[in-house]
Amino acid sequence: MPNNKVSLKEPKTIDEQIDLLESRGMILERENAGRYLKDIGYYRLSGYWFAFQDKRNGDVFLPGTSFNQIIDIYEFDRRLRVALFEYVAMIEIRMRNLLAYHLATRIGAEAHLDSANFTNKDKYKSFLNDYNKEIDRQRKKVRFVEHHINKYGKLPIWVAVELLSLGTLSKLYGNLESSGVKKAIADEFSLKWYRLKNWLEILSYIRNACAHHQRLYDRSLPYKAKLFWDAEYDSDSLFCVFILLKKLFLSYNSSKWKAFAKSLSGAMADAQYITASSLGFPSNWDSELRVEGYE
Repeated sequence: MPNNKVSLKEPKTIDEQIDLLESRGMILERENAGRYLKDIGYYRLSGYWFAFQDKRNGDVFLPGTSFNQIIDIYEFDRRLRVALFEYVAMIEIRMRNLLAYHLATRIGAEAHLDSANFTNKDKYKSFLNDYNKEIDRQRKKVRFVEHHINKYGKLPIWVAVELLSLGTLSKLYGNLESSGVKKAIADEFSLKWYRLKNWLEILSYIRNACAHHQRLYDRSLPYKAKLFWDAEYDSDSLFCVFILLKKLFLSYNSSKWKAFAKSLSGAMADAQYITASSLGFPSNWDSELRVEGYE
């Protein structure tokens, strides 16, 4: 079978990378650019300057594009990831507790270990396999896992959830047989259960993107948010993440959201090269995120 694949590009030294950027019209100071290229990497930074290139003209940069401009955008994106990770983690911890509480009080401490409590048996089998592997991996490393396995031979649901990622939590929640448990948990966020599942999937994606330092700037989500109102923004835009967080936090802790929205507004005002459209934000994004008592 013939090999029609294109060969990989040859690696370039830092000086060669700088030469390439300069040849394409980027304004830079070589020593400063070299330091960032070594610390961050050409490929990672390229995701931030992609929007400033004229792809019809050999990847040349638009007039006036500077390396400092790209770094400013990168730094804003980094700070945004740190903030989002913190606030998604709050929802993750709350979801862990609510799932454990409602399963335990309505079904029992071993609800997660009985396939009868779940709709799709294949999905449950996959969960249980991954869950047992995680126990084996953590058993000799984490004290609370070792304690419960040695004493009881298993983990109750309120302990088991501590081993589950947000993505696994959303899958386990969506696969629950009991509509009563699903509704009880969704009610805690003033949502329908299918919307909560969808929103948790989106937040899980964002959490993982933040944890692995992936770019949020100028990108869309792989999921469409199940909204229940007409929106002027795309349901797979980054802005939806902020709207979902707003709705979730306002259901139980509005002060947390007010603090986050205020800090985001300040960060956007201070950013020199960030635009609302480059983040997938609508023109009225600030008013969309505000709530009474914001100031």
